[in-house]
Amino acid sequence: MLDSAIYNKIFPRQISFKNTIQLIQSFIFLELNISSYKKLLYLIGKKIIGNREGRIEPRAIKKRHNDYPLLMKPRKIAQEEIIKNGHPKKLK
Repeated sequence: MLDSAIYNKIFPRQISFKNTIQLIQSFIFLELNISSYKKLLYLIGKKIIGNREGRIEPRAIKKRHNDYPLLMKPRKIAQEEIIKNGHPKKLK
């Protein structure tokens, strides 16, 4: 993508990542030779994306809602309790 940005005189952030992947896959599938490399660079840089304001996402996930409670004691102790008492009944 950097080569394409330099070739097309644009910033790398203006290049569509998804479009780049699709073009490279097509390039490999068609087994195009090295002489068409510049054509590939041109095509990658042809689709320019705009500045996407407000696209900041936290790098974390919320706690998954699950039917089972969190394991709050050592696994070995929990296993021994299950052997002794069986699994707890599910509340509805």
